Amino acid sequence: MQTQRQLVDLSENKAIMNIDVLSFKRLAYRVFDELGITNLTVLEETGKNLVLRKLAAQEADKLGVIGRNLNRIGYISEVKSLLSELVQYNISPEELGRYIASGRLSDTLSDKLKDVLVLYEAFEKFMQDKYITAEEILNVLSNVAEESAILRNSVIAFDEFTGFTPIQNQLIKKLFVISKKIYVTLTIDCREDIFKSRGMQELFDMPKRTVKSLTEMAAFYGIEVEEPIILDKNYRLAENEELSFMEQQLFRKRRCSFKKAPKHIHIDCLRDPKQELTKIARRINELVRKENLRYRDIAIVTGDVNIYAGYVREIFDKYNIPYFIDATQEILFHPFIEFIRSIPDIAAQNFSADAVFRFLRCGFSELLDSEIDVLENYVLACGVRGKSAWDKKWVRLPKHKAGYDLELLNQSREYIMELLKPVYQVFSNKKSTVKDYVLAIYKLIVLLDIPDKLAKKEQALLDAGDQTASKEYGQIYKIVMQLFEKYVAVLGDECMDAEEFTQILDAGLDAADVAVIPPGYDTVTIGDIERTRLTNIKVMFFAGVNDGIVPKAAGRGGIISQYEREALKEMDIPLEINILGISEKKHYPTEKFWRIPAEIGNKVILGLDAHCAKQLANVECYKKAVELADKYNLNLIDELPGM
Repeated sequence: MQTQRQLVDLSENKAIMNIDVLSFKRLAYRVFDELGITNLTVLEETGKNLVLRKLAAQEADKLGVIGRNLNRIGYISEVKSLLSELVQYNISPEELGRYIASGRLSDTLSDKLKDVLVLYEAFEKFMQDKYITAEEILNVLSNVAEESAILRNSVIAFDEFTGFTPIQNQLIKKLFVISKKIYVTLTIDCREDIFKSRGMQELFDMPKRTVKSLTEMAAFYGIEVEEPIILDKNYRLAENEELSFMEQQLFRKRRCSFKKAPKHIHIDCLRDPKQELTKIARRINELVRKENLRYRDIAIVTGDVNIYAGYVREIFDKYNIPYFIDATQEILFHPFIEFIRSIPDIAAQNFSADAVFRFLRCGFSELLDSEIDVLENYVLACGVRGKSAWDKKWVRLPKHKAGYDLELLNQSREYIMELLKPVYQVFSNKKSTVKDYVLAIYKLIVLLDIPDKLAKKEQALLDAGDQTASKEYGQIYKIVMQLFEKYVAVLGDECMDAEEFTQILDAGLDAADVAVIPPGYDTVTIGDIERTRLTNIKVMFFAGVNDGIVPKAAGRGGIISQYEREALKEMDIPLEINILGISEKKHYPTEKFWRIPAEIGNKVILGLDAHCAKQLANVECYKKAVELADKYNLNLIDELPGM
C-alpha cells in the first residue's frame, strides 16, 4: 500500500492505470484469476498446524526425538516452519532421505531429521490430490506463467528484496524468458564491487550473492544483462551530515571518526524502559509543539517490542500521544479463546473446580462476578467434585454458613449444568468426530449470545479510546469461526478422543493472531528494527540499545540449530543439465554458464521437466547433454536409466 501511494504521488495525473504493485503471492492469484484457475485449495498456516498435530499423534511411535516435545505450546508451529523451509528450498522427502542415508550427519542431527522425514512424508501423503501449501503456489504459477497475457512482454521490477528462495528463482527463470524487461533493485554500498563478495561475514554478502545468482540464471538462458545502474549519491541523507557519515562507516572494516560535534544524533542513558519511554514522550511533545512536526513524522524502534509495549499505553496516554504498535497480537490468551479452551477440560477433568471456574471466569455466562465468587467459595468449602456432585441438588451448608443461600446456589448450579451437559456428552463420547466437537462448542457460543457480547465489548473499548483492544475484539469472533471452518473442512469426519481434539484445538489457536492496523493516519509508530518498515519519517528514537537486545541474543534456532544448518549447507545440491531445454533449443543451457560450475567443481545431474516425461526417450538430446558434461569436465553424478 505504501509503494502504491508513493507511485500515485509521483505520477503526473495522480493515478496509476498500468502499474500493479504485488507480492509474489498476490501476483500468483492475479494470474490464476486471469486464466480461470479456481480448483486450488490452499492449506494455510493454521490448517497446517491442525494437520501436523493430527499426523504427529498418528506417528507418535516413530518420533523418537520430536515426539517428546510435541505437547509444548508452539512446538508444532516450529515443525511447520521447518517443513515450509524444506518446501521453499525445493528439498523433497526423497532428497531429505538421501541426506540422512549419506552417513555424513551427526547422530543428533540424523535422529532429528528422521523424525522430520516421518512427518514430511505423512504430510505429503495427506496433501496429495487434496490441497497445496502456500509455499507451492509459486510452483503452480511457474507451470502456467507462459499462458499469462499479464506476464507476457511485461516490464517487471523487483524492489525491496535482498535475495530469493529457490522456488522464487524458479519463477524468475520463467519470467526471464517471457517478460520484456526485468529490473532488480538491491542495497549495496556504491563503493563496493557488486560482483565480488569475500564471504558471509561481509556486510553486503547477501545482495551480492543475489547478483551472482541472477547473472548466472541470465547466462543460463542466454539473456543479456545490461550495465548496472549504481546510485552514487544518497539523496535521502543529503542534508544530514552525521547520519550520512554513519551510514558510510557503520560495520565497515576501514572506518574513521566524525570530527565535528553532532547535532542530529543524541545518546541518553536511562535506568529502565519506563524511564526511556517517559523521556521519549516528553521529547515528542516538544517536537510537535515547538518544531511543527506531525506525529506521523516520528517513530520509535527497538530490538524487542514486547518489553516496551506494556509501558506505552500508560505513558503515551498520559502525554496524549496517538500511537500505533506495529506487532501482531497473539490470541491464545484472549478471554474468548480461554472460554473455548476451557470447554474440553470440563469433560477431561470431570467437572473439577478448576475447569468449571476457568470456564465461568471468562465472563461470557449470565452469572455476575459476585455470584461466581460465592459459588466458588461454596464448592471449595463443601468439596464438590465430579459431574455427579454437580448433577444433584445441594442441601449441605459448610461449617461457616454465613453468606450462603442454598436456593440461589442451586439456581446457579442448574444454569451451569444446562449449559454444559450437551457439551459434556459430546466430549465424553469416544466416537465423536471433529465436526461433532466443533458443533457442540458453536451451539454453546450461540446459546450464550457471545457474538453480541463481543460486539458490545468492542464498542465499549472504542468509546474508552482503546482502539487497539477494540479492533482485537472486533476481529476475534471472525478468526475463531474461520478456524472452526478449517477444522471441519480438513478434519471434519475424523474420529478422535477429547484429549487429541484438545491438542489439535490448541495447535490451531496457537497459529492464529490478530493483525492490527494503525488507528489513524497521524500516529507515532512503535516497531521492531527487523520487521517494521518506516517511510518518510523525520525523527527516530532507538530504544533499548542494550546487550542481548541489539544485537539480539542468538536463539535456539528452532528444531534444527544454527550449527546443524551449517552442516547441511556443506552438502552439495547438484546443478541440472535440462534435456527439455536442449531438445526445444530454448537457448539454455548456454556454454558460457557451464564454465562456472566447471571451475568451482559443482556436481551436475541430468534432468527434465515433469510435464514432458516423453523426453526420456530422446536419445539424441541425452547424448548432447552428456557431451556437454564431458566437454567441460563436469562432475556428472547420475544418468537416466535405460539410456
